[in-house]
Amino acid sequence: MAEDAERHLLRATFDDAAHQYDDARPVAPPEVFDDLVELARLEPGARVLEIGCGTGKATRPLAERGFSILGVELGANLAEVARRKVADFPHVEIVTSSFEEWDPGREHFDAVVSFNAFHWLDPDVRFAKCSSVLKAGGSLAVFGSRFFAHDDADPVWLALQDDHDAVLGDVKPFSHLEDRQDRSADFTRNGHFVTVTRKTYLWNLTYSAEGYVQLLATMSTYRTLPDDVREELFARIEQRIRADGGSVKPTRGDVLYVATTA
Repeated sequence: MAEDAERHLLRATFDDAAHQYDDARPVAPPEVFDDLVELARLEPGARVLEIGCGTGKATRPLAERGFSILGVELGANLAEVARRKVADFPHVEIVTSSFEEWDPGREHFDAVVSFNAFHWLDPDVRFAKCSSVLKAGGSLAVFGSRFFAHDDADPVWLALQDDHDAVLGDVKPFSHLEDRQDRSADFTRNGHFVTVTRKTYLWNLTYSAEGYVQLLATMSTYRTLPDDVREELFARIEQRIRADGGSVKPTRGDVLYVATTA
């Protein structure tokens, strides 16, 4: 129960920073969308449900590929930004609701997609409900991103661990690449999906000191910190990046799972 309450609290932290979220969060590269379309066998005109569409970061690239999309977004402010972003696509609709409470009626979809939101869903609901709203042979595509440290990572970025240690103690700003886990079995464990394909990606991104702090400010780990603690940490991070050349190059590891129903 405590874990459920914390998840529900954390997933609601993004809505009061909708414009900041839209400005700072990167869009997944086109390669990811191309792989999703191929693996899910989606044709133009396919009906797609997007869970946790946020400000439409993935919604618009999907709409540009000719799909009819229903986006379900918990946050009213995030949903409003998404509506404006896809206003020129008549076959895209954004509804404000949690996925758990959303009523699909009798509608079924060719694919369900979720970008950096699937882990916020209730574990007892996420796979079963996705399967229930898919057509036979339909696909669930789940995309996730994390920062990963590795031997060739930017030393300025790696040094930010010292600032986290100084202010927060045992809080890691990134995971280690060798610890990246394969969650494929989660999709097939209870029989909701019969096959799953996993693709991984690694990107080196570049941020100014200010831009990187703005990105961190959209993440639940930092949004839930006391204001004074967050301000001290961000000041340290920004000062370090400025002192070491003015930019930082974090490594982002992405993963795309595409699972298919029977």
